[in-house]
Amino acid sequence: MAKILIVEDDQPFRNVLIQLFQKENFEVTGCTDGVDAIKILKNDTFDVIVTDIIMPKKDGMALIVELRRNQPNIHIIAISGGARQIDPLNPLKIAKRVGAEYTFTKPFKLAELLSAVRSLL
Repeated sequence: MAKILIVEDDQPFRNVLIQLFQKENFEVTGCTDGVDAIKILKNDTFDVIVTDIIMPKKDGMALIVELRRNQPNIHIIAISGGARQIDPLNPLKIAKRVGAEYTFTKPFKLAELLSAVRSLL
């Protein structure tokens, strides 16, 4: 069974993602930000990380950079809805450059995220 870590500060949305993957028989863990994700990753391994970009404490960009440095083979998907007024794709373009394999702008179709995760496994 593949393991997924959801890193998302919006609890209702994090719960939606957790339920989506649990219904598909993935083992899922959720956390609030990059600081919590790093703590979890010290004691556990995951096949895929789905991370928001704009979060408190440690944002998704810093998390992606750290993951690529320390766990270069882990699969990463970046999601973001922040900074829409400026350029909704800019944070995701940067996330792709630093190591995210897929990026999604919120709101997105859950089926597309599920498909991306499956393609990485």
